[in-house]
Amino acid sequence: MPYYVAGEIDERTDLLVQTPESLQARFNLDVRPNSEAISIDSNNKEVVVQTDQETYTLGYDKLILSPGAKPCHYIYISDTYLHLY
Repeated sequence: MPYYVAGEIDERTDLLVQTPESLQARFNLDVRPNSEAISIDSNNKEVVVQTDQETYTLGYDKLILSPGAKPCHYIYISDTYLHLY
């Protein structure tokens, strides 16, 4: 990151070591950045996925959830859950 801030590396994407394509080629992983799992049906092994452009259902054999760097916290106050980020 310091090289990007200092201007020694022009494109932020040049800092990324792995891309979804390289992870697919090397490890056979289906990586979907900027996608949110809005519903999981574990009985039918399906996930409803939402992106900026679409919402779709995706089947899976094994599922790994990677929620990113923003944890979600819930606080219970008199029969109400507050959603905090």
